[in-house]
Amino acid sequence: MVFLSTPPPPGDEEWEKVINEVVGVLVDAATRVGDVEMRVAGVRALTRGVMTVTEERVDAAKYVPEVVKALGLALDDYAVDSRGDVGSWVRRDGIEAVKEGWRNKVLRFGMSVGGESGDPIEGLVLKLVRLSVEKLDKLRAKAFEVLKVIFDDVQRERGQGNEVKEVRDLGCLLKFPKKKEIDTSAQTLEYFAYVLPVVQARNPAVLRAFWEGYVLSAGGGSDSLLRVAGRALWEFLDGLEDRELIRVIEGLLEVLEARDERIVNAALETVGGGLEMGVLRRVVGQLGKRMFLATQAATRAGAGGMGRVVAGVRVYRALGVTAVGGVRGMVVRKLVGMLAHKWPRVRREVAEALWMVLVVGGEGTGDGEGRAGEAMKVLEEGEWMGKMEVVKGCVERVRGVLGLVYDVRK
Repeated sequence: MVFLSTPPPPGDEEWEKVINEVVGVLVDAATRVGDVEMRVAGVRALTRGVMTVTEERVDAAKYVPEVVKALGLALDDYAVDSRGDVGSWVRRDGIEAVKEGWRNKVLRFGMSVGGESGDPIEGLVLKLVRLSVEKLDKLRAKAFEVLKVIFDDVQRERGQGNEVKEVRDLGCLLKFPKKKEIDTSAQTLEYFAYVLPVVQARNPAVLRAFWEGYVLSAGGGSDSLLRVAGRALWEFLDGLEDRELIRVIEGLLEVLEARDERIVNAALETVGGGLEMGVLRRVVGQLGKRMFLATQAATRAGAGGMGRVVAGVRVYRALGVTAVGGVRGMVVRKLVGMLAHKWPRVRREVAEALWMVLVVGGEGTGDGEGRAGEAMKVLEEGEWMGKMEVVKGCVERVRGVLGLVYDVRK
């Protein structure tokens, strides 16, 4: 890395060739699949060799295209092995690399990477937004610190009359603390107050990046983090007008389409929590059907395993208790269809959820003239963790008293 920091001999093409090869080796190391230690070493080497290079030394701009792509992969590294989330080591050093690149003006908005469309720096910033609200305290602190460095500079440029695009304008939404130390502890609401205004950004990519990170804190973190991140979220959303709340929650529902199991499971837990807390009840009339369909798609055929299905049942339960009319009828039919699920735990969760929906909805389930009280009695007495033959008999009884006429799903 000392070699990269050495001024090039004038007109030495051989030296340039060697530098290109060295950067190529480092990029390969930073993106090496199956070797986290090599990826950490590679990202650190790129930080020292390219991101900290000043103008009077090597022309780092030549190497930015490959390096930016490598840093993007580093910020998305969630590799896990017997030691746990080892990808966090790579993410940590990727965050540090972006910070050094920005401080040394190697990275700037408006750069082109290999002739590709779009601003690559905006892509890195979106990843930092996601990381700034994820569940690991130390990475939240580092990501937020880098966002502060970037947007402090952007705000100064903006004051000089430079044009500022949407992602660059995020600094107007983020409430950066004036104090030097940033407290990202799971024990305080203060930190999340800094970042929650990001949900009001009009750029869909910003909203998605935020939700993909925040649900991991509000729906998949430790108990203390769940409480604090959840409380901060519900208090903030409760203060939004209905139209704005609908737009923000539509962004959350889109996250249910993500391929990452961690994100989808946590998003389901977050939607269910919002319904149970009552914050989302005022938009159920507009979004209830979409919530139902998004949950159904995310849990179809047991996708994502038992944890995701149980999280989906939580959404159905909260939606059935909250919604009225057609949506409640959809929830009742769905839950009855899931009573014969292949997983015993799911059957038990479904029976409890359906019982709660019937308690609130009475016989007005939208499914004919069935007797909700009798169905509730069957649900109470049924051996939902027992043999499937017994379970199917109970399901038939529930279906009969509720007036449902479709076949029980296997």
